Amino acid sequence: MFNLTDYESFKAYLFLHQDIKNATEANVVIKELEGEKANWGKAMALSKVDDYYPQIYITLADAYFKIRDFQKAIDYLQQITNELESNKDFQYYFEYRSLAYDLLAKCYCYLDSGNDALPYMRKSVFNNMKIFCRTRYDKFDFYSFRGVSDYSLADLSNNTVTLSDPTTFNDPVDTALFPNLLLKIDEEKNPCEKLYHEVMYKAYANIRIRCFVRNLHLPEKEGRDAVKPEEEYNNTLMWSHYADYHKGFCIKYVFPSNILEHTNPNLIYQFMEMDYVESLNPNKDLNFKEAFFTKNKAWEYEHEKRLLFYDVNESQKFVVQKIPAGCIKEVYLGLKCSLEDQYKIKKALKADPNIKVFRMVLSRDNLYKIRSYEINWNEIPAPPY
Repeated sequence: MFNLTDYESFKAYLFLHQDIKNATEANVVIKELEGEKANWGKAMALSKVDDYYPQIYITLADAYFKIRDFQKAIDYLQQITNELESNKDFQYYFEYRSLAYDLLAKCYCYLDSGNDALPYMRKSVFNNMKIFCRTRYDKFDFYSFRGVSDYSLADLSNNTVTLSDPTTFNDPVDTALFPNLLLKIDEEKNPCEKLYHEVMYKAYANIRIRCFVRNLHLPEKEGRDAVKPEEEYNNTLMWSHYADYHKGFCIKYVFPSNILEHTNPNLIYQFMEMDYVESLNPNKDLNFKEAFFTKNKAWEYEHEKRLLFYDVNESQKFVVQKIPAGCIKEVYLGLKCSLEDQYKIKKALKADPNIKVFRMVLSRDNLYKIRSYEINWNEIPAPPY
């Protein structure tokens, strides 16, 4: 037995039972925690030292889950999620909200109710992203390679960036979570666990992504970028793979930190850079970084920095995000960009004199390299229709 109001005793107890192994252990936990129920309120004071109070509910709910008393688990989880959402003392307890909502979703999956599980799983995903959404990158250079299309020109005209469904990207394992979950769904024999992973897939399917390029690593804190980024617009592979074989264009953005700010409580944005690794175990549960910000080392030439968007409610296939005025600083016209497309880009940007415009040409020193030279908007005439 433990003393609920004793710091070390309670800390050790919750650590010991953070992963309940079987029904025997679950019954012991239920007996001991329910036996101390009259003292639960005293744990509120301790929760300001460590997160004891929500852990009581989550541990107890997990115990009831393990003995398959799903309704009892749901009752305790709904109590604590309501308090976590409404009590200002718990406003930054994103991890515990994510854990509680995930277990709520799992309970409903074991009750064969995927429709009831999905909203809770989406809230779990949202709070899981909140854990990492703390870094702001102010006034740093980012590049974007685009083909000339109605969509890319609309982004220029409307001062927006469009985020896409990652399952449409050219690399089928670009966002590792999705193939990882599909593998689990395909191999899972337990129908409740299969449903749980299907619900998780649907919840994460609300993720939308926009990819940018930057040679330098993002610093951990603002104001630490003292080195000028390399000239990313000279990357011939990026021109070939993402700017329609040099027929498109490249944009240099300088984003203020408030690009991630919004007033809708159901939306979240997160900016992080990619890690590039040789391999990733398909049989493990991926952490957040592995799931969304890790790619195979073969893609390292991209120097990708990724903007994630999540909506607790349904997301459109493409999400259009308005950006602050003045974020576009430079535009580079591809080596093979046609006169007609150059003029379309000029019109889309309204020949803004604050935006520098460059043409890409072959290097005079090395045929395998390209370089840029600055022009002005007047050098781009209307095509002879």
